Amino acid sequence: MQLLDTRYQKVKKELTRSIEQAEQSDENPSESITSLIIQNAIKHLTIEVEWLMDLQHKIQKNELQPQVSYEIEHFFSN
Repeated sequence: MQLLDTRYQKVKKELTRSIEQAEQSDENPSESITSLIIQNAIKHLTIEVEWLMDLQHKIQKNELQPQVSYEIEHFFSN
């Protein structure tokens, strides 16, 4: 859970930064390549935040198979 929480905090911080960057329309016009990249990052990070929250919830409720829990721990520890 600690590894997931660390990842969640990191992704949430990056999402906040990306949203702030997207709001700087004078630096990143809405149809510029930079703006499109930031918009894509926001979509990706939003989905990852939701996935991490769901995963944490399932772990807390013990809804994952033991092998899945091990694989998650192994994935995030590397």
